[in-house]
Amino acid sequence: MAAGFGAVGPITGVAGVGANLTITGNLTLTSPIGGFNTTFTAGVGGSASVAAWPIDYGEALQKSILYFEAQRSGKLPRPSRFSWRGDSALTDGQDVLKDLTGGYYDAGDLVKFGLPMAFSMKLLAWGVLEFASDYGAELGNALEAIKWGTDYFLKCWDNAAQELYIQVGDGNIDHKCWVRPEMMTAPRPSLKISPTKPGADVAGQTSAALAAASLVFKAVDPVYSDQLLTAARQICAFAMTYRGKYSDSIPEVKKFYTSTSGDVDEVLACNAWLLRATGEAQYLAYVTAPVIVNSLKFGPECSWDDNNAAAQVLLATVASAAFVAGNTVVANMLAPYTAIADRYVCFVASQAPKTPGGLHWMLEWAPNQYVGTATLLSLIYTNRVVTPLTCGLTSDQVHSWVDSQAQYILGKNPLKMSYMVGYGVSYPQRVHHRGASIADPVSPAGSVLPSDVFSCNGGWDAWYYIDRANPNVLIGAIVGGPDFKDGFLDGRDNYQQNEATIYINAAFAGVFARLCRK
Repeated sequence: MAAGFGAVGPITGVAGVGANLTITGNLTLTSPIGGFNTTFTAGVGGSASVAAWPIDYGEALQKSILYFEAQRSGKLPRPSRFSWRGDSALTDGQDVLKDLTGGYYDAGDLVKFGLPMAFSMKLLAWGVLEFASDYGAELGNALEAIKWGTDYFLKCWDNAAQELYIQVGDGNIDHKCWVRPEMMTAPRPSLKISPTKPGADVAGQTSAALAAASLVFKAVDPVYSDQLLTAARQICAFAMTYRGKYSDSIPEVKKFYTSTSGDVDEVLACNAWLLRATGEAQYLAYVTAPVIVNSLKFGPECSWDDNNAAAQVLLATVASAAFVAGNTVVANMLAPYTAIADRYVCFVASQAPKTPGGLHWMLEWAPNQYVGTATLLSLIYTNRVVTPLTCGLTSDQVHSWVDSQAQYILGKNPLKMSYMVGYGVSYPQRVHHRGASIADPVSPAGSVLPSDVFSCNGGWDAWYYIDRANPNVLIGAIVGGPDFKDGFLDGRDNYQQNEATIYINAAFAGVFARLCRK
């Protein structure tokens, strides 16, 4: 047993884990570091609205989590809340004699990309861990969404062989077809990293997701939590031993989710989350090593690629928790993370570029993903770290800014349009999404159509290029977002603005949950 610090607080809770996970009674999420206790009562929260604008954050929370069910790959539980989704990709992994079914399609295509999926599960778990009391009746659905991803990651890891499968499907092949996931027939190769083909970035991110999820499940399913934590330890060690970018080892990923930030941020992330989960000295030693601390990077664009800000905010909350628990030595060791996390929150909340309508705006490709991470990290930081910040902002001011961003997403914007599908009166109708844009062949509308319209090539003219609303509503999906002048084009071919992704929703789920609080 590695040396640790702090004390483990009490854990109480009752839960049933199955096709329909439920939470009853009181549950306390704790940390070995101390100072992290979060208690909630099932059924409380998830229903408040903001009086200044007719927005229901409880509805937004419910739909943001529901969206993940539309993105599921594999054999789906029945009944499904999306009647137009069915089983898909049931032979994933057969090319390597493994069961790699399950997991999520990242966006509107049908590839299971490991790096953004891991980032998404980490954010989704972090939101639950931080704001558990605010999920209310949606907590069970949130845990199911996390477990659908982490079950898949466990299948992808082979500790004996030191191999991690990081993708199923080929983006180049996939993007030649416009077909429902249930009807795809294209080859789906299974890609892996190994000692000879390293990918410390995707391995570190996967480890971080598993460690975060282990904390979420610690009270409701301790056996599963231990399984996640064991895998997280192993994969982080694997990442630290075999360094390098996965996009250098696996050229097939470069066109889609190439790693531009390197692997330092993800390896930091897995050590940070294992420190949060275990309190062990080996992880503290890594994150406080001079070579790491002296090379900290300010990353204003937190995303699936650049994890610097997320890791820094996490370690700032660990420092704050250690201080609350009376462990000033650890708090001081982690002080550099508090300083740079403070700088990040100050930047996104008061200094970053904004559209004329007031939306935080960093990059033109799926700008809402940066709104989601900026608002979630800001809420987490101000929830755990004493304010005001060095720039003078108070916790209330940061929360007001977060609220303004969420309201913009849900319709308080120059276009008076919600960027969440199925929320409000006006929202995108032609989302870039294969499953949503193609009718179910057994539905009344689809059953009268020729079979060719459901084929790989036939789908383009039959569904992609037509200027009509999608036949299936992708409820809860938050699309990429507006341009820098608040402009938006609702076109199926406008994947830069009008494609939803699991990592956008993963961040906003936690934001909406916290904003439910009265």
